[in-house]
Amino acid sequence: MILNYIVHLKKAKQSAGKPRRNALSVKLYLKGVKSFLEFNEIALPWKKIAKFYPDDVTNSYRSYTKDEIKKLLSVADPRAVFFY
Repeated sequence: MILNYIVHLKKAKQSAGKPRRNALSVKLYLKGVKSFLEFNEIALPWKKIAKFYPDDVTNSYRSYTKDEIKKLLSVADPRAVFFY
């Protein structure tokens, strides 16, 4: 039943063949299930189950460095304020 749930989450995580940006991790969904089963002393082979988890989606995004932020702020117009 857990493996079927993982397969279901893997399918739901994808949209048009691409991983959705804001889709929560399958591991995060299973933490609650695992906690519940462990609390009720139901043992499952979690190492074997973990092999069915989908691969993590990686990207090439990075945070701005302090120097890049300083450069952006130095050319920004402080009088330009946008209200939404």
